[in-house]
Amino acid sequence: MTVETITDGEQATPTQVSSLPVSPRRILGFAGGALLAGIVIVVGWNRFSTDRQIGYLHSATESVTAGRQARITNLLVQSGQSVKPGTPLLVLKDASLEAARTNQQNALAALEAELRQSQARAAVEIEDRKAKLQAEIFEAQLKQAGFEEKRFDQRLSLFAAENRVMVAEAEARLSEDQLVAAGDDIVFPFEPLTMSAKSQPKRVQRDLLMDLRERESMRNKLEASEAQVSLCEERLNSLKKQLENVPAQINEAFGVNVIQTRIQSAQLALARLDAEAPTLTVTAKRHGTVGVFNKGRGELIGPMDIVVEIFDPDQPYIMLETDTSQLAKYPAKSTVELLFPCGSVRQGRISELPPQAASLPGPRDPLTASSGRIRLRVQPAGQIWPTVPFGTHIEVRPQGVTQPVRP
Repeated sequence: MTVETITDGEQATPTQVSSLPVSPRRILGFAGGALLAGIVIVVGWNRFSTDRQIGYLHSATESVTAGRQARITNLLVQSGQSVKPGTPLLVLKDASLEAARTNQQNALAALEAELRQSQARAAVEIEDRKAKLQAEIFEAQLKQAGFEEKRFDQRLSLFAAENRVMVAEAEARLSEDQLVAAGDDIVFPFEPLTMSAKSQPKRVQRDLLMDLRERESMRNKLEASEAQVSLCEERLNSLKKQLENVPAQINEAFGVNVIQTRIQSAQLALARLDAEAPTLTVTAKRHGTVGVFNKGRGELIGPMDIVVEIFDPDQPYIMLETDTSQLAKYPAKSTVELLFPCGSVRQGRISELPPQAASLPGPRDPLTASSGRIRLRVQPAGQIWPTVPFGTHIEVRPQGVTQPVRP
């Protein structure tokens, strides 16, 4: 091929280009590249078209929960282990029972501290009250001793007064007898008469009357002393009884008895809590494979927290989340093609459609929930699905969509 150069002063003329024939090898290379580009475009379009949906493998599961506030003390199985009904899975310690026991222990300790404080205050008051009562008892005993001494003297005085009265009466009778006896030796012109008390000498009458008055006075004084001694004895008995009742009265006034009763009730409640089973063993209720534990040993869980899920490998399904605009491609009972990560292609069947759509975030943009999305369940159909871990992402395509070629 020749190219002519235009120089200054010359008129431009058409360029003469000579070409040689293209070789067949170059033509085949261009054709193969175009074909390969077309295949790549088709494959890419198929892979990233709107017909491509992503689901994840799931199965019938048993969600293991505690049913109460508890703490995990031991895990008896491992993730991926096959279990059967009745297999122990984990051991729980009732957190509510533990908390109740702790609260009861704290309440019991507080009551015991309150009891000691009340007993100390009551002891001070008891000593003070006893000291006052003992002082009153001492004074009453002193008064009683004085009255008893006085009573003793008055008894002696009364005894002396009674003796004097007896002597005076004897002297009076003796004087009368002497007068009568003397009349036997004398001859009276008339019949002699017995001398009456009025005819006795005045000195004899005056001594007898004084002795009688003194005796009556001593009797009155003795009765008064007896009454005073009796009152002192009653007072002493009352004070001694009060002294004996002082501890009980003071303890009741300061609430010691009430606190002791509360402590006994708290101890009984604590004993009942100790008697209850502190641990709980959770067992499996169905055959399956243990999933990943959401909680570990020593962690606190709530009543409805899922600790682990048990997957039933005999009942697998694929959970598919898709836009509601794509529902026409996935009618109920329709067959879909499933592409597993291992390259195997299997079939599935759409189960009954749910009655409502929910605003669910899409798999590509978890923060976007503007479009309505719906969950579909794909049940096995045709050949047995390959064994892959639960939760694996599976490509789901409507029946008849071209699948990418896999080796």
